[in-house]
Amino acid sequence: MSIEGSIVPTRLEREKYKASVVLAMPEGLLKQGLKMLLEARGVQVAGLSSGAKTICEVLEYTPNGVLLVDTDLPSLNIVTLSGSIKGGNTKTILLGSEFHPAGLKLCQRFDVNNAVLRSDSPEDLVQTVLAVANGHTYRSPMIAEAYRLASRLPDTLETLTLREAEVLRLLVQRYTNKEVAAILSISAKTVETHRSHILDKTGNMNRGDLAGIANCLIITAEQKP
Repeated sequence: MSIEGSIVPTRLEREKYKASVVLAMPEGLLKQGLKMLLEARGVQVAGLSSGAKTICEVLEYTPNGVLLVDTDLPSLNIVTLSGSIKGGNTKTILLGSEFHPAGLKLCQRFDVNNAVLRSDSPEDLVQTVLAVANGHTYRSPMIAEAYRLASRLPDTLETLTLREAEVLRLLVQRYTNKEVAAILSISAKTVETHRSHILDKTGNMNRGDLAGIANCLIITAEQKP
């Protein structure tokens, strides 16, 4: 059985599956609630992290598990994160309120291929975790549709550089070229060049779509090229 090309194990198969998960998200009710939910469904929560800087330390004890990471985690940077966990068999699942297809496409560039919405059902979350942990792919209907749309986007989108990502995030916040130049300590002419490249690579998307990309990049302004 499949959803938009995703392999979905049967219920009997899922009952045989096991998974070890590290939860990386801010402290609070959501974190504790997800821990209780997953453990009640037979998923082992092997580690907890409340900050991006401690994720890799926690993963040292669960090198072959699943990392469920909240996109609201302070200082989260998918580039740094994916680079730090290479070498192990950890599979990353993003948890967020919304995912723009372009953002998901960019995340795939860094081997992050799975996501769950906060509005998804508990069953969607558990199925995603179990499937990913056991080499399958499960996506809720809304996530499957987002990935379907992502597959139709221009491949040039994946070639956005880190500097271009920084510029994009500032531009969609309505900073002027001069203001972006001052913030990044580059010339206004360089900003204009980056802006031109961004428009070319994104297929001249409108401001709304560009804002969606910027908000979903997870490549933060703190990440320097």
